[in-house]
Amino acid sequence: MNLLKANDIEHIVAFGSIPYEILTHQQKVSLLSNFDFDINRIFNADIKQIRSILKKKKSFELNFKEYYIKAKEIIKKKNFLTIDSKYFPFDCWKSEDKSNFKQCQLLPFVLFYEGNPQILNQPKISIVGTRNPDEISIDFTNHVVSNLRKVVVSGFANGIDHYAHLFAISNDIPTIAVFGCGVNIIYPKSNLELYKRLNGKEYLILSEFPNDTIPKKYYFPIRNRIIAALGEKLLCVQAGKKSGALITTKYAKELNKKIYVFYPTELSGFEGNKNLYLSNEASLLFGVHDGKYYVKNPSSLLENIEKKSLDLEETIMGKGSIKNESDEVEFQYKDDSNDFALFKEIFDYPNRTLEYYTQKIGRDVRNIILSYETLLSKNYIKTDKSNRIYPNYSQNVINLIAK
Repeated sequence: MNLLKANDIEHIVAFGSIPYEILTHQQKVSLLSNFDFDINRIFNADIKQIRSILKKKKSFELNFKEYYIKAKEIIKKKNFLTIDSKYFPFDCWKSEDKSNFKQCQLLPFVLFYEGNPQILNQPKISIVGTRNPDEISIDFTNHVVSNLRKVVVSGFANGIDHYAHLFAISNDIPTIAVFGCGVNIIYPKSNLELYKRLNGKEYLILSEFPNDTIPKKYYFPIRNRIIAALGEKLLCVQAGKKSGALITTKYAKELNKKIYVFYPTELSGFEGNKNLYLSNEASLLFGVHDGKYYVKNPSSLLENIEKKSLDLEETIMGKGSIKNESDEVEFQYKDDSNDFALFKEIFDYPNRTLEYYTQKIGRDVRNIILSYETLLSKNYIKTDKSNRIYPNYSQNVINLIAK
């Protein structure tokens, strides 16, 4: 699969830049496979043979000369990466090992860019999620990005993508945006201010689509495979049953990437995360399930630390303790504490009103309000614009209930 073995850069760029409407990536790979990965042979092949291989209609035509001329212009601009670059991220196209062919079927052999390609050689985490996230998910994204401090890869869409890039910029962390159009076209337009904030920062915009390629709806699911491939690991912050983020997790699974999910139970909008976790396709970075609390500090994404679980009731009552990273924590709240009772309900059922929690706990309302004010003053909990309450994920969650 080493394209350089049989091809020069002009042929590789020319073939790679043929529009998706004419040849999909899979069709390009099919032609490469049929012509021993020799692009010159493809360019000189009889069109009838190409139609036969691709099962195209008689009306299908290809003007390879046109793309060869365009390739020369692209090479002059020097805003592309292919397998001769030390920054090109997809080693399957440089390998002699035929077992890597499955990855080649997924990943492009030419990428167009704006920004600093050296970022590609740094440790990376891919972060994806819904375009309409809950505030609890936005807060958790900030927590992960600011604490993990790895290059953030995302898709520059509205929602979780937007916030992943924004929190990276705000914390002086490099970020990579994978576009579903040419890198010189800002889409969606609502992210124009986000794009402006990239100036002066360590950033990279990548696309398999040449400059001036306008966005089309089906380009975005296609580009998700690049997002999945770039990060060493993938975090899905929030995904509903039919979220586009699940397309990225599907590609991550095909590429044997480790997948993590954020899963605060009893909240709608996280059905996709729940299914990924319960089907053992993803590990829990933070969440609650079946009475067990799973707590993982974002820094553990850098390491190979097994998922920890604890039964909160037993731990509170002094029957157990847990090690998070290397620190053993002993819980000091008594199980009848109003502070603990309120925090446990918020922890179990986030994004509800204070009225909901007071009714659920069933204790003196004045004492619960005092506990609410205590937890709020200690920054253990947060409220959104609708006065719904959730844990402060920017703190070590264990410490929230340990003090």
